[in-house]
Amino acid sequence: MPFKKGDFLLIDYVARVSETGEVFDTTLEEVAKEEGVYKEGALYEPMLVVVGEGWILKALDESLLNLELGKKEKIKIPPEKGFGERDPDKIRLYPLRKLRAQGITPQVGMQLQIDGRLATVRTIGSGRVLLDFNPPLAGKTLVYEVTVQKKLQTVREK
Repeated sequence: MPFKKGDFLLIDYVARVSETGEVFDTTLEEVAKEEGVYKEGALYEPMLVVVGEGWILKALDESLLNLELGKKEKIKIPPEKGFGERDPDKIRLYPLRKLRAQGITPQVGMQLQIDGRLATVRTIGSGRVLLDFNPPLAGKTLVYEVTVQKKLQTVREK
């Protein structure tokens, strides 16, 4: 076991939705550009994590204990260990006029804040909007391709 709780690591990763192969996050600029998820101004460099401190998904954090320095590993995270299962109770109909009164013209796929909660517009019709308050990655199996680039040793590095 090359790493232990409390170790400071620099990791690179590409995070995909297993079912579709869609990249939803990465530390690699060229991958972000290739996959169409590049964000201008975002920092693309290895991410600092402290093993066991909960800075990343728990299942991913725990898997770092079994990785080797410099070796790319695939880590599969089922929904229950990722963002949870989809909850049908978190899907609600909302009056279109209420959104328009707030200056919002909803479109399918759009994300918006309603009463301080993030929702995704699923459908629009008959004066109503179907809003999904589940996290966007709920119910999805995630696959992380992770490479531990460096273990920080000295106080100065940390």
